[in-house]
Amino acid sequence: MNEETEAIAALQRRLIEAMKRGGRLSTAHKEGGSHFFWQEGKFIRSDFGDFPDLRTYSDEAAYLQMLWRSLQYEVTRAEDGTKLSELEGWKRLLRRMEPTSHVPQAAGPVRSVSALKSMVALVVLGLVGVGMAAWQFLTIESTGVPLGLALKSPTHVLQLISTTERYLPKLHRSLGKDRYRIDLLAVSISNPEQQEMFTLLRQKQSNALTPMTKILGVDGDVVWIQALDVFAVNLKTKRIAREADLRKANPELELFFASAKPYFTDRFFAVSPDWSRAYEFSAETLKATACNPPERGNWLDEQSKGRLEHSLCAGGLISADEWMSVATPEEAKVNYKPGFSLPRDFTASEKDHPRHLYHGRADTTVARPKFLSADPLSDVTYRAASFLRSEPRGSLLQVSNPVSVFMLHRVGSELFAPYSLTRLGSEGNPLWSANTEIGLMAQVLPGEQTIALIGERTPVPGKVPEPILVLINVGTGSSSTVSFWR
Repeated sequence: MNEETEAIAALQRRLIEAMKRGGRLSTAHKEGGSHFFWQEGKFIRSDFGDFPDLRTYSDEAAYLQMLWRSLQYEVTRAEDGTKLSELEGWKRLLRRMEPTSHVPQAAGPVRSVSALKSMVALVVLGLVGVGMAAWQFLTIESTGVPLGLALKSPTHVLQLISTTERYLPKLHRSLGKDRYRIDLLAVSISNPEQQEMFTLLRQKQSNALTPMTKILGVDGDVVWIQALDVFAVNLKTKRIAREADLRKANPELELFFASAKPYFTDRFFAVSPDWSRAYEFSAETLKATACNPPERGNWLDEQSKGRLEHSLCAGGLISADEWMSVATPEEAKVNYKPGFSLPRDFTASEKDHPRHLYHGRADTTVARPKFLSADPLSDVTYRAASFLRSEPRGSLLQVSNPVSVFMLHRVGSELFAPYSLTRLGSEGNPLWSANTEIGLMAQVLPGEQTIALIGERTPVPGKVPEPILVLINVGTGSSSTVSFWR
């Protein structure tokens, strides 16, 4: 052990002893701050402000390590910006120690100065507390709302949330001075009550509230996001990495990063503007590997991604030679004649008409399948009915045991009557029906075990419709509802 290491260890022992006698370290910034002290046999870190927290430590070494990690930037920077040594940093930490309770008394003037300092510190802390309380009382707290499209992974439904941070009400309020926050909300599919928020951005400019801000995709436990910056949020370890971390992990690509574009298929890529070079990134290590550029997506497909009409259809094939559809009697009479070709997409009608279920056989041995028969399955009508697709522009969503399809339809006569999701057997018989409480559907995220529906509750006069997520179990039809208001 060299002399500097021994000196640092001695300073650390003095700091711990001073803290056990009632000393305290504090730090503060515009969003809050932290207090570090000893109480009831434990070392404490108490955070206040926007992100209040309380953590205890029984191990001195772990506490010292946390102290240095939290405060080293403040104590190792001189006034001229130069970096100080670790030894000087610990000296400055010891000098910053504040007495908060009983300390060994000094005689005469020294004791008076110490008491005066303590009184001033208490007054300042009191004023800070009053100021924070007044800020909480006088300012307006906004509600977070969904930003962009949600995404469904095997374990979570993911949604970006935009929030205007607290502000003072003014007669001539300047919106340009508002501060904004963007968070990632992760809702567990297996237990919707288990929800986590990951803060990505906090800034004054509103330039992140654009269609360019979006969830790119999910690779294992990592969610890749574009929001002025590139973020990689690990849902398992809770780590949030940014483009700076990608650059740090791949210093040889510094020039490439200057013009590269983010792209996602089943994993994250950085691609050159002319699409001639590309690197794929490991979700765990963030290390880049050179690869062939991914196939460039069609612009129209990219613009239409997530649109509701591409997740719904009027019907389709349910077996090699059988079809099922919803249509009005007039539509069926005109379109389902034997010999007519089956529609390529069975596009869902936007008209809010009552529809019947139709079923028949088709000749699928020819290049363009044709109707062989068409029969109504029942006299039951379904308002604004349409089927769910397995993927955007894909085939009907079907599951087995028994073979079934899924139909969305409104229940009620009012304009925005809530939707129900009904599971239908191959003969058109309902197996279950789940009320979604959604009056305005925005997004459908299908799945073989769980179907996620996103939209707004049926409007109530005088109230803003609440954006909600409804998770429906495919096997039982049971549902869980989660509010997207934060």
